Amino acid sequence: MADDTTHQRVTRPTGETLAGGALLLVVAASVAGWQWAMVRDLPGGREAVAFAIAATLPGALLGWTTARLPFSSAATGAANGLAVILLRVALPLACLAWLTKRPLEPDGFRPAGLLVAAYLALLATDVGLHVCLRKTGLRQAPNPVSAGRSRMAD
Repeated sequence: MADDTTHQRVTRPTGETLAGGALLLVVAASVAGWQWAMVRDLPGGREAVAFAIAATLPGALLGWTTARLPFSSAATGAANGLAVILLRVALPLACLAWLTKRPLEPDGFRPAGLLVAAYLALLATDVGLHVCLRKTGLRQAPNPVSAGRSRMAD
């Protein structure tokens, strides 16, 4: 017996995705500015800020855009969510492990705290965006196969 179940594709507005990405960029710039003001006079401070943002921003942007991709089944949605977590955490975690294994110079600045702060700020923004945008609901793309059918049994 063939499965006659049609899956409706869940989509999200492109404008919201772009606005969320722009907000993540603004938050990253704000965090970088704040961190730069705190450590600019310390040896290695400026480089530490650049390293922290470079380690966290790509994952945040990739995670945000991947989370906004359309899906048509619960399994695809769950796999998408797991992929988003991996994208968001892999690079910052690898960089944090590398930073903690490096020997500290006597007058050097350890950037691990800046990396964690940047990651948490971007993660909080991402979570806040998902919570705020979830209230608007998800759109279901029109299904041309079932567009003419009624919901009543034949």
